[in-house]
Amino acid sequence: MLADRFPQSFFVAERERRTLKTGIFRHIRAAVGDGIDEFQLSAALAMYCRAVGYLRRCKEGTPRFDLSGEPAGEVSVDEARFARSRRCWLEDSSARRR
Repeated sequence: MLADRFPQSFFVAERERRTLKTGIFRHIRAAVGDGIDEFQLSAALAMYCRAVGYLRRCKEGTPRFDLSGEPAGEVSVDEARFARSRRCWLEDSSARRR
């Protein structure tokens, strides 16, 4: 749904995902109004942003993008550090399950 509604910002394929503007939840809600349930939107964003492909792109200084696909800030040092630790945890968890 997000990739259909905002094709400049959301991509189904993990390798194409871009880092999103901080606070994009509020911007999506403003754009769609009551057209989407808050819980469903929150869950969709969590799935999108917790994917390994997304986390790989969260490196310090990487541009973040708004709903129009325009740059809107950058990934901070702390955000990059968190993304790397989360990605490593996910990859380790996945390897242990094999």
